[in-house]
Amino acid sequence: MLLASIALEEMSLAHIMNAEAEKIQEVVKCSGGHKLHDLVSIDKSVEKMLRNVIKKEMLLEFKFENILDLMAVKRCADD
Repeated sequence: MLLASIALEEMSLAHIMNAEAEKIQEVVKCSGGHKLHDLVSIDKSVEKMLRNVIKKEMLLEFKFENILDLMAVKRCADD
């Protein structure tokens, strides 16, 4: 169950990153009508979101490592 929760969170983060990529693609596609200020604003918004995704990835890595440690302890206890 713990591994499944990590997998679900990873899928959610993948969806967030995809949405950010689509946001950038849309702005670039329509950039003829956008001012430089708008492009910089989108860039900062995406950067902030990706920083949050990276933070969440780090937490998920710690969670995964803890699960591996618990599994190792359980194996030792079963032997």
